Amino acid sequence: MLGIAKYPGSKHRVGEKILSHLPPSFDWYVEPFCGNSPFLQPKFHNSINPFRHKIWVNDLDADVINVVKSLKDNPSRFFYDLLARKVKTKTIAEVVEEFEQAKIDWIEKNDASAYVYLRRLSHKQIVNRKRKNLCSISPKYVAPAPDGVTRNGLLSITRKKIVEAAIIADRIDKVTNLDYREVLTNLPDNCVIYLDPPYWTSRVKDWYTHYFTEQQHNELAEILHSLDPAKHKFLLSLEISELSCRNYILPQKLKWKTLPLVYSCGKGTQRVKELLISNYALV
Repeated sequence: MLGIAKYPGSKHRVGEKILSHLPPSFDWYVEPFCGNSPFLQPKFHNSINPFRHKIWVNDLDADVINVVKSLKDNPSRFFYDLLARKVKTKTIAEVVEEFEQAKIDWIEKNDASAYVYLRRLSHKQIVNRKRKNLCSISPKYVAPAPDGVTRNGLLSITRKKIVEAAIIADRIDKVTNLDYREVLTNLPDNCVIYLDPPYWTSRVKDWYTHYFTEQQHNELAEILHSLDPAKHKFLLSLEISELSCRNYILPQKLKWKTLPLVYSCGKGTQRVKELLISNYALV
């Protein structure tokens, strides 16, 4: 969501490492699982520049796409609605009241600013229409702070950040809410595709509105193996597992490297490694 809301699995911390492996020349940059779209932020414009490349962002999560479209089509209204929620939540009671109102606005009115507000304040960043009971406010926003200052979760969202996100959204050429298969079977020529699909293990299925099954990974791998790298180059980041090695690496001659990551979790941070897989030579 262009950097204004947290999203599970976002790769902003390792953006430079991933983007250093992009091919030297391409016309289109495509993200079938855009999520937070961290690589479109200004600090990565040396690699992906919406003023030089055509951009296509897609996600099956309608809320994610609604945020991008709201920033693109009516940024002033989005800014006003989100900052209005920030201004009126001074006390813990007001934060809780606005959180519950945001749930109503999100579910009943499809309000993009309410969705961002919920993502900023929700427990473990879980916001899921199918399991609304999991959309609860994080304890850190309702516990009295030692310094007496209320934490409303929106302190880092400034006018500058929203303006930057709106500028990026305005430069995106194509915004869609499709199944990834529709994207990968209708790709423009001379494009690079970055794929960061949901983790497939059952322990993380509550992180996403649409989590990935083993069968879906089987189908994704089959499509990626069929792409012609002369027209459609891809980079795929994926957790290291028996499934990922079996489906993506072993069957054919895809290239791969390990990607060091730092996960943020309830117990602090965890250093792990993932796979970075492509259908062209990685530098």
